[in-house]
Amino acid sequence: MALVGAASHGFGKEPLSVKGISEEAISFEYNPDIPLRYWLRTADAIQKQAQSYDRDGNEQDAYLFYLRHATLLLDKLGKHPELKAPGNQATYMKATKGLAFNLNRMESLKPAIEQRHEQYVQAAARRKAEREEWLKSRPQTEKPLEHDRHGDGYGDGDMGGSRKRARRELHAGDGSNRSLALSLAQKDQKKRRVVQRHQDGQGREDDSRPVDEDEKPSKDQDPTDDLARQIIAAGKRGESTYIERNGTFNSHGTTFTPRNFNYPIVPHKRNYDLNGKETQPSLRDSQSTLRSNAPARPPKEYFNYGEPPSRPPKERDWSTPLQPQPPTLPSKDLIAELPADPIPRATTQTPDINSSDYTFTPTCTTESGSPLRTVFLPPTLRSSFLNLAHPNTTRDLETCGILCGTLISNAFFISKLVIPEQEATANTCDTVNEEALFEYCDRNDLMTLGWIHTHPSQTCFMSSRDLHTHAGYQVQMAESVAIVCAPRDDPPYGVFRLTDPPGLKTILNCRLPGIFHPHEGGRIYTDASKPGHVWELPGLEFEVVDLRPGK
Repeated sequence: MALVGAASHGFGKEPLSVKGISEEAISFEYNPDIPLRYWLRTADAIQKQAQSYDRDGNEQDAYLFYLRHATLLLDKLGKHPELKAPGNQATYMKATKGLAFNLNRMESLKPAIEQRHEQYVQAAARRKAEREEWLKSRPQTEKPLEHDRHGDGYGDGDMGGSRKRARRELHAGDGSNRSLALSLAQKDQKKRRVVQRHQDGQGREDDSRPVDEDEKPSKDQDPTDDLARQIIAAGKRGESTYIERNGTFNSHGTTFTPRNFNYPIVPHKRNYDLNGKETQPSLRDSQSTLRSNAPARPPKEYFNYGEPPSRPPKERDWSTPLQPQPPTLPSKDLIAELPADPIPRATTQTPDINSSDYTFTPTCTTESGSPLRTVFLPPTLRSSFLNLAHPNTTRDLETCGILCGTLISNAFFISKLVIPEQEATANTCDTVNEEALFEYCDRNDLMTLGWIHTHPSQTCFMSSRDLHTHAGYQVQMAESVAIVCAPRDDPPYGVFRLTDPPGLKTILNCRLPGIFHPHEGGRIYTDASKPGHVWELPGLEFEVVDLRPGK
């Protein structure tokens, strides 16, 4: 059993039943001594993970996180000792607002989960019976093959047409996979920019701001790409929105299919516009015409090479530089013979990839064996943060920032560096007006993946106060990291997490005061990147958002 923020969920290939998923979802350790505000942020992180898995078409993990979110809020936090404090009841009721959608969504996920599990059980039983029959008929001296001793899975054809295409498993250590991860992140960022533009009121038809071609929604875009946007909107309205394979169903039962089709022009036929005027042939027409008019074999007189060119002289005057020669222009007759719509040259384009087709397998585990999902970090984030913190660093004041991002294909991508309003000394940095930070993250559908802070005059380490601060992040998300930047030390930075066990529970149970105090129980924290679950991803874009007054 792990803390609720730990990644103790089904990353395995075996499709679980609804009962099996439910048992795993409610199997977590709950500590009522942890402040209520930490638990409420944990519930929010669980909710966003469920939405991300739902968006990727991962019904099993989506169901698990939806149920874990409901269990934490209803069964645990409803009895939290701090709930009677002034203001906490209203905050708790606000956190439970999305439960109606979660429960309805879970009901819609059940049939697919049960069908996939039943097909898996039937396929496994069939394979087992076939293996036993083969073992009875084979010679006793023949050794069983490796897959016959361990293979109780099912083949691609065992689940018929109803089985979803298998996701390709990726490992962050592979360079080509990291290139694919960058493409997935860029696609998600473009989609979020479009959503943000509409939320800011800049996406109206009369908007004079130009829209990048890559940011325009495709006419034949898959309806599931709008899931995150609709969940956010439905959550703010307090409605229930149901997403199905062939269309989108709102809470009023109205069905619409947002898929538009572009019908191609039939080749070898005249084309007319709405006014009856003949139009130019399309690209497909031009290609078909060129292919149909080309002779099967060119005539022999076509291969007239003429005299071979003379060889260049062996010696050249190198005192004068080579002058580039302009290209020879084609004759006017040749230009006139070119078709109106020539065949374009091949261009390099980013392949159309979907997050539902891939899943990043965890690269490491906690000390207890729980998997830690991969966190992709922009390599230039640290230098940007140090430049921003430089005025405080010169005055021997700490500076902190919050690492925010999204979950895509079972991996986290840090895309925002949020600088909250804060108060600092030479050894501490405390955030103030946290409501503004939470509001920004909620408005932009961002997860809190950790924090970063400076040690202006100290070495690169986690102080006792740092450990207690990070425990609040790691209890929300097991993959949360703490980046310490110490410009005067070597190495000048580190990426850390609390060990689990013993570090996380040791810090959560510690009640000692002071900035510097010892902790018993062994190694409290460890490096999260050498090796670990944090990987730098060159090219990953991020945005710095400064919420401090006057910034």
